[in-house]
Amino acid sequence: FGPRRLVPSSELQPGDFIYSGNHTEVTLEIIRIRRHVGRGLYAPHTLQGDLVVNGVLVSSYTSAVPASLAHLLLAPIRAAYLLGLPIPPLMDSALPISSFRF
Repeated sequence: FGPRRLVPSSELQPGDFIYSGNHTEVTLEIIRIRRHVGRGLYAPHTLQGDLVVNGVLVSSYTSAVPASLAHLLLAPIRAAYLLGLPIPPLMDSALPISSFRF
């Protein structure tokens, strides 16, 4: 294992290891990958830039923009949240999405 790094889900393969979401250094081996296509778009952003999905630690950022740049660009929204200011939804639509389940 090397240092933690962000890897798009499209690059993961069976046999790769990912971090569990229990705040430890426990890793989980990917056994199989199934593709799921659905309608809608949901991209939550957290104060730290990560979240836990199905027990797996994942980034809340996409591969469209480098994570460090996205984190910087979202700084005003995080600040507004921390100050208790209202934050309007930035996008509300039903677009087709692809997701991967491990």
